[in-house]
Amino acid sequence: VANAADAGANFCGSAASGTVATLRPDGKYLVTCGGLATTTIFDPVAGTWAAGPGTTGTIAWGQGTLALPRPDGLTLFIVGSSTIGSSISSTLLYNPNSGTANIGVFSAGPSLPSGCEIAGNTGSVAWRKPNGKYLILSKQNASVEYDPVAGTFGACSTGAGNGPTVALGDGAHAIPMQNRKLFIVIGGGSTTRSE
Repeated sequence: VANAADAGANFCGSAASGTVATLRPDGKYLVTCGGLATTTIFDPVAGTWAAGPGTTGTIAWGQGTLALPRPDGLTLFIVGSSTIGSSISSTLLYNPNSGTANIGVFSAGPSLPSGCEIAGNTGSVAWRKPNGKYLILSKQNASVEYDPVAGTFGACSTGAGNGPTVALGDGAHAIPMQNRKLFIVIGGGSTTRSE
């Protein structure tokens, strides 16, 4: 088992909210360093860490960050925010097969639609529907679909029944149930159900 003491300078260190991991095609994991504009790559076979690509511009990973794998091998990262009162519509596309030493590169992705941005200091969840599209929940009574084949977001759906009944917190998760509803773990020690 690898740990932070073995990682040296390539580990995220004291990374905060916004840390997520996604599997690369080579079996390694790209890990976003919450609160920072950096990433690291973990090799589970060797138990080692290596520096990953930085984000574009001044984007730092924040609360509500999501990683959505696409069938073309790219991953869409929805950038969260740990700043109260802000709303983030930014996304980044990660291409694991390019860049120096094949660590991958980030480029700008499509913006989240108005009304479905990631609100500052809140959590978010994504659930892959049977049709292959992702349902993204963050704000109260709001949701949006992302089509990973077309690489586009649908319109933001708002109003009662279109999202969680409360704002999500850090550590939120969506668990599909047999009755075709989602069990939403809100984060911060609370739970609720949502359609």
